[in-house]
Amino acid sequence: GFIRAFMWAGGGLVTLLLMIIVNGVWAKQAWLTRQVDEKTTELIAKNQTLLEAKEAQDRAERLSSLGTMAAGISHEINQPLNSIKILSSGILYSIQADEYLPTAEVGRVVQEISSQADRISNIITHMRSIIRHDDRIEVPGEINKAVKQALDIIGTQITNHGIKIEIELAEDLPLVPVSPTALEEIVVNLVVNAMQALDKMERAEKRITICT
Repeated sequence: GFIRAFMWAGGGLVTLLLMIIVNGVWAKQAWLTRQVDEKTTELIAKNQTLLEAKEAQDRAERLSSLGTMAAGISHEINQPLNSIKILSSGILYSIQADEYLPTAEVGRVVQEISSQADRISNIITHMRSIIRHDDRIEVPGEINKAVKQALDIIGTQITNHGIKIEIELAEDLPLVPVSPTALEEIVVNLVVNAMQALDKMERAEKRITICT
């Protein structure tokens, strides 16, 4: 009877020890799970903060790029506006002086005014497409076309800084899958950075060469 009682007591003790061990393992596992969850939440929060900071930086860079483009566009628009003013003033002067103007000459002037107005419209339309830039869309982009369009916007601005621009465009370049106007913005930023660097230099001749 004693032996049987001892075995029952021993069995109960073993069972108790096993329960304690299992509960300890469960408690440890639960603690580790909580630690993992807390660290995961912390990492997600940090990652979100980094993403928000990166987005803020991208927005700031984009606003700076758009500001540079806007300054360049003001130069590009002024030229056709001045042409329109000169042409229309000439017609108005002739009318006020009661001078005879051949129909062909009037037609040529009106055509030139219309052409300059179209140029302004194209510049504004292009600027709107840049502002509506969507990073989620990718289309086949032409590098050479991006260079030409970028210089259409800031070319006059660069020239006004006393800087010459040389262009060496390779032929038959492959298309690049990229979001609309993104290549153009890259060219604008690179050229503006070069312009700002040259503005700080004292030299007789300043030149920017763009090669593709």
